[in-house]
Amino acid sequence: MSWRAPLLVLFVLVVGAAGYIYLPSIGWSNSEADARERAAAFLDAVVGGADDRGWSLLEPSGRSQYASEDAYRRLMAEADWSRFTWEFGDSAPCDDGICTLMLRLSGGRESAPEVAWSDGPGDPGVLVSMEDRPGGADGFIEVRQRGWFGGIGVEVFGVVSH
Repeated sequence: MSWRAPLLVLFVLVVGAAGYIYLPSIGWSNSEADARERAAAFLDAVVGGADDRGWSLLEPSGRSQYASEDAYRRLMAEADWSRFTWEFGDSAPCDDGICTLMLRLSGGRESAPEVAWSDGPGDPGVLVSMEDRPGGADGFIEVRQRGWFGGIGVEVFGVVSH
């Protein structure tokens, strides 16, 4: 009977180590194509009026920027997205599962409703403006494709970057 205890301890250590190595990597990706797909699905849900307005595609920790899912959904539903058009621009390479995607807004910053932009701590937005340019504006959206047990999704910004 005494030989079973060390074997059980060894088994627990092996299973724990395997879980520590494998579990966090479920769903991880360093692929820009995967990030673009996630960002496009999110923006389509927000702009296209999906029932949850993209809530399910937000990074879980970013959801805490809003008082509740209902508050988030209400904010996004009340915003005027009718002039908001975007396309992907050049993006930096993904780094350790974090992908920053450039967006070209042909209608300029004003084509996105105010709720889209972060205006500082406590005022989350889903896009961060980089700069206005002739014929539009460039912004970015960040997709996190790594994290323990589902820390994957579109980042919500709570800091200004104008």
